[in-house]
Amino acid sequence: MRQAGVLDVGCHSALLTVVRRRPGSVLEPVFSRKVRLRLHETLDRKGRLDKAGVKSVERAVAEAVAADPRLRGPEVFAFATSFIGGAPNRDEVIARVARTTGTSCHTGGTTRSCRRRFSARSVMGAAAGIHVTKASPAADPGDSGAMEGALAQPAVLL
Repeated sequence: MRQAGVLDVGCHSALLTVVRRRPGSVLEPVFSRKVRLRLHETLDRKGRLDKAGVKSVERAVAEAVAADPRLRGPEVFAFATSFIGGAPNRDEVIARVARTTGTSCHTGGTTRSCRRRFSARSVMGAAAGIHVTKASPAADPGDSGAMEGALAQPAVLL
């Protein structure tokens, strides 16, 4: 029996979903932990996550991953949505989270595409829709597209 966790870090929450696959069966969700975030309240005038925002991402990632002690680092596939991916200080945020938690978050697509999605969300809100790319998801927290997108990648298949 193999298992993996997908951590979806977004504007409002970090959601860890752990799935398990038994030989000859489909993926079965076995654990879920959601940690609230309020990153939209932590942007400065330049659209950067401020110190409080970065700290809250660190805390949420650490808390979510620690919630299931059976998971080990390589079994957690973490994705940051366009909110983090589109921030001007995204590289600093992702590096700091990786350094302090041991979990490296990946973003959906290029910096440019993340910023376009972030801009669309800022202007249009929910009307901009949910974005899931084939390479890696940039979905809203709690959206099952993150799990499906992550598990569709060859490197993540169980």
